[in-house]
Amino acid sequence: MHRNAGTPAPVTGTGTGRPREDTTQRGQITGAAADIAAILPAARAARDELHVHGQPLTRDALAARLRQADHQVRNARLTPILDALRSEPAAAS
Repeated sequence: MHRNAGTPAPVTGTGTGRPREDTTQRGQITGAAADIAAILPAARAARDELHVHGQPLTRDALAARLRQADHQVRNARLTPILDALRSEPAAAS
């Protein structure tokens, strides 16, 4: 039987004898990374605005700034976005 490269391979469910979808496929990671990459420009602007106002870059402050700027961001995405911002070199002032 031939399978498309993008089709996840079935994995046998524990104790059921029935196949289940493998949820550890790379596509999910890529999708999450794409979501984060899409909002990073707005997150950088929010970070810079916080810096100008002398406020620390925190998860709550970032969420508030993004939402004030009409960007929808799920709570589950805030920590990876914050980690991405903190891993970048500091912007020249």
